[in-house]
Amino acid sequence: MSFYVNQNPESISNYKKYLQLIGSLSQLFSESIIPYLYYRVVEKIFCKTFFADDLSRNDISVDAKKSNIGIGLKTFLMNNSKTFQKVAEFNRDKPLYDLKSAKDKIITISELRNERIEFTEDAFLIEKSLYHCIVRSENKFNIFEEPLQKIDIENIREIKDKNNSIYFNDGMNEYSFLKSKSTLTKRFITTSFIDEIEIKIFNNPFEALELLGEKKLDILKTEKYETVYLPLYGGYKKVYKKSGLNQWNA
Repeated sequence: MSFYVNQNPESISNYKKYLQLIGSLSQLFSESIIPYLYYRVVEKIFCKTFFADDLSRNDISVDAKKSNIGIGLKTFLMNNSKTFQKVAEFNRDKPLYDLKSAKDKIITISELRNERIEFTEDAFLIEKSLYHCIVRSENKFNIFEEPLQKIDIENIREIKDKNNSIYFNDGMNEYSFLKSKSTLTKRFITTSFIDEIEIKIFNNPFEALELLGEKKLDILKTEKYETVYLPLYGGYKKVYKKSGLNQWNA
């Protein structure tokens, strides 16, 4: 299942254009050759270009919705192409699982995760959900998508309690629960992409911004024209034949 490849070419082109513009200014934030991208910017660009509903401020399992599709938006570094990324947080639910064994804790977390997905889909009339990820690498944004799935609780296995994390999988995905942060993470295997966006990073982004500002000022400058104002009527309140009111008859 893919959302991105089924969008119209103009929307995809605009999406890539805006990402390239934002990525080109990366030197404002970092000197790395890996372009910087703030996740809130991704949410705004995605919803603007694909005409999706922005749900990112809601405490639910997706960030956007278009038609009956829910989309979880993520941006992260490629690294080794199999990194764990945050998918849910359960701080408020800590009393429900905090004192349980590792196995029971994972079962409770999985139930909470599934309930949140079900609530999201029911409340927003979503029939299917997926992750849309921008994976950042050297001078490039890579587009990756995969289904956003509930945890198969009956098939949970290989539970490993290591220091601050509990690792487990359900036969479909690998997960890690960070105990101190009450955060559930999922491993994303990003070895292939549905699109790649080349990013040319400005060495001097301030210069680029100055040029942009100058162009904007040029556009805002208004040209002055010589103007002739015709009197509406004479000194005795008489409307003459060639006055402003009768200009059509001049």
